[in-house]
Amino acid sequence: MDRKLDALQDTIHNNKSSIKVTLTTILNRLNNLTSLPIQKETTRPGDCTKYPLVEQGHFLANTGYDPPLPLPPVVPPSLQGFRASDIGYFHPGLEVSKEYPAGDIVNVGKDLYYRDVLLFVQQVKHVASIKKIENLSLCLQGSAMQWFASLDSNTQSSMNREHVIFTNKLTIKYRLSPALALNKMHQQHYTMKDAQNLRPADEYIQAMLRYERAAGMIGNGILVQAWQNLHWELQRDVFCPTENTTPDDLVARIDQVAQV
Repeated sequence: MDRKLDALQDTIHNNKSSIKVTLTTILNRLNNLTSLPIQKETTRPGDCTKYPLVEQGHFLANTGYDPPLPLPPVVPPSLQGFRASDIGYFHPGLEVSKEYPAGDIVNVGKDLYYRDVLLFVQQVKHVASIKKIENLSLCLQGSAMQWFASLDSNTQSSMNREHVIFTNKLTIKYRLSPALALNKMHQQHYTMKDAQNLRPADEYIQAMLRYERAAGMIGNGILVQAWQNLHWELQRDVFCPTENTTPDDLVARIDQVAQV
C-alpha cells in the first residue's frame, strides 16, 4: 500500500513539472510576440508585410502563423484597360456586301464598324470620358490601318498614348472635303420604302446635319434641304420647315407620318 502511494505521489510531481514547463514555454512565446516593434500599417489588416523581413521570420517561427497571400490591388473602372470592341472599328473603305450593309455605322454581331470618321471620333470621345483609353490603333482596319503603319514611330507612339492626338490626326486625314460632303448630302433621301421599313427619321436627319457641318454650311437651310429630299408623298404631310423648326421637330413629324 505504501509503495502505491509513493508511486502516485511521483506521478503527480512529474505532471506538475510538465505543466510548469508548458506554461513557461507559452509565456515566453507571448513575451516574444508582444516585444515586436509596432510599425505604422501600410497594408491591409492581416498582411504580415507590415513587419521587416527579419521580424516576419521571427514572428512566424514563434507563432506558427501562416499569413494569407496579399490581395491584388483594386483598379477603379476608370483606369481599367479598354478593348477595341468597346469603341468599334474604323474602316473607311469598307465595301458594301451582304455581311456589311450600307451605312455610316454597320453592326455585325457584337461589333460596330464605322465608315464615317466623325461618328467614330464621337464614340472615342464618349468612351474616353468614362475610362482611360490608349493604343487606339487597335481600332483601325483597312486603309486606316495601312495609313497608321506608314507613320513614323514617334507619331504612332504619341497617337497611341493620347486619344486627343489620335482623333485630331485621324479627322484631318479622313474628314470629307466640302465638295464631297455637299455631294453626299444631296444623295441622302428618305423614301416610302424607308417609311414602310420604319427606318428611324433621326438616322436620316443626323446624316444630313453631319454632311452639312463637313460642307461648312451654316443656318437652318439644311432642314429645308432634308424636307426636299423626302418622298413627295411624305413632303405633302410633313410640311416645309420654318426658321423656328428644330431637327427634333422634323424627326418627330417624319416618324409620325411614316407610321400612318
